[in-house]
Amino acid sequence: MHVLHEALGRLLKTLIGRACKSVTPSLSDFRTDNFLPLASVAIDDGTMDALKKASEKEVNVFVDAVRKHYEACCRHLLNKASVSPDSVSASFRCLSPSERRSERTICDIVRLAAQLPFQVSKDLLIDEWKLLQQEPVDDNEGEDGPKPIDLYWKQFSEVKHPGGGLRYPLVTEVVKALLTVYHGNADVERGFSTSQSSY
Repeated sequence: MHVLHEALGRLLKTLIGRACKSVTPSLSDFRTDNFLPLASVAIDDGTMDALKKASEKEVNVFVDAVRKHYEACCRHLLNKASVSPDSVSASFRCLSPSERRSERTICDIVRLAAQLPFQVSKDLLIDEWKLLQQEPVDDNEGEDGPKPIDLYWKQFSEVKHPGGGLRYPLVTEVVKALLTVYHGNADVERGFSTSQSSY
């Protein structure tokens, strides 16, 4: 889900960049003082060739409509596809090994835990997450490259206090639940594709 969010975010920035000077990205980018001049709005060459026969006024009306179309596409992405930086799907970035030490992941893990079908102590989760961020695990490399995400997080579920108890029991419970969503049906779909290709 984190990968999907990143891909949709890149698409959003691309669309906004076709009509606006600066990219946040958010719908506030579509404001008069941030619009590119009509001559700079991104339109493919074939369409521009077809517009050569039109009057300057007709071209301006068309280009303005194209800019509004880009805005409508971005509005859909932000409102329907949940790619805004504050969306729940964006919060799955906290499961990425490269994001573990980031300050924003504290809010991310709390936001995701609030969506789970069981009670999670917010204060305890924050305390455990902050301690986990200090664990001396700096990479996600195994002998054959990056570890699968579930194995990466499994190592934290095995860390113990000097007294023998688990150091991150609540984070472990939350992450296990989130990884079932994070993985989705990828393995099932991959297996289905494999079985289809054998026919």
